[in-house]
Amino acid sequence: MTSPVQLASTHGSHDLVDILDGLLDAARQGLLSGLVFGAAFKGQRYYCDAAGTMHRNPVVALGLAHMLAAELTHHIRHEALDTVL
Repeated sequence: MTSPVQLASTHGSHDLVDILDGLLDAARQGLLSGLVFGAAFKGQRYYCDAAGTMHRNPVVALGLAHMLAAELTHHIRHEALDTVL
């Protein structure tokens, strides 16, 4: 059985503008159907939301948000290990 969720590479560019350009290109080509995001603005203002299919299907959006939380937790743990060692 094929999983309905497939993870994309996590080793892409981490430059904000490059990522946004890539997502915009994918959306314009019809490859990106939904987005779950959190954005940080200057002055410690934050904005979290979902768009497209992720807004229309909050169960899947929540699952994706949990996958993001797990990925960030993994990243934090590895940074902590690198700091300790």
